[in-house]
Amino acid sequence: GAWAGGDVKLFTGLAALNPFNPFLLGSFFHFSFVWVGKELILPSTLPLFMLNLFMLSVLMLFPYTAFLALSVLNHRDKRTEFFSRTKIAFMDAFKYSLIVALTFRVVEFLAFPYWSSILVLVLIAFLPDVVKWILSGIAIVSMGFSFVSSDVVLPLLGAFLVVNLLRSWYGFAQKNVLTLNKRISQLEEGDISGELIAVRNGKVVRESAPNLKTIIKAGSQRNLKMLFSVISPEGEVLATPRQAAGFFPDQIERLQAEVKKGNLTDEIKIKASAPFAPAVFLAYVVLSAFGDGPLAWWYG
Repeated sequence: GAWAGGDVKLFTGLAALNPFNPFLLGSFFHFSFVWVGKELILPSTLPLFMLNLFMLSVLMLFPYTAFLALSVLNHRDKRTEFFSRTKIAFMDAFKYSLIVALTFRVVEFLAFPYWSSILVLVLIAFLPDVVKWILSGIAIVSMGFSFVSSDVVLPLLGAFLVVNLLRSWYGFAQKNVLTLNKRISQLEEGDISGELIAVRNGKVVRESAPNLKTIIKAGSQRNLKMLFSVISPEGEVLATPRQAAGFFPDQIERLQAEVKKGNLTDEIKIKASAPFAPAVFLAYVVLSAFGDGPLAWWYG
């Protein structure tokens, strides 16, 4: 898993040394951002730096994991998939930045309340992709007539681009860097399964690990059976990604027995672990440069 005994010791040491945000980079470079007459880049006066560091470290796992994708680009097949995902991320960022800018401008022009734009965007999300591209084209034409401003589109494009690239690279890394194939006959105690293997109606079945997309899909379809299967899979579970402690000896023996019977191929997906310390370092640098954010704004 991402959290281990060494990480606990690291946080304990940092908590003892830094009860307050040291704010070294922010003070040295004199970073400043004033909004509505209030400086937003500042450290908190409360000794809660470690709480902020822990929460931001968890968030930093996403960009950190995303950049792990770069480590496998020497493989041609993986490089092709990486650039394909990156291209899709660019196209989606371009498309959605135009749609959002057009939606906000139309709502403003019709003098509707701003919250109504959220409802419109939710409805647009369910439209076919071809309709979304038509709306993007309308936004581009509107920019030619100064109805939609490039000053709105460009910041949105930048934000969508960062989010889409990180999301795309994170998914790529989860599949190609943090998931390995291993022979069941070579499994070791503590290996963490990357897929679900269960016995249902006398048959051994494999399924991909349930994730956030599964939960969202189950909720949108109001499929309670699918939702409950994420929490408690059907049948006798032989391997599950939810078991953070990894395989126990008796589980390995059972899987190997199923392989010998011919009920299961001698291969399984295994989760690879990544050190948590780089995510902590990224969070430490961000907080040291830009302050404690909401903790400082709201509580001083």
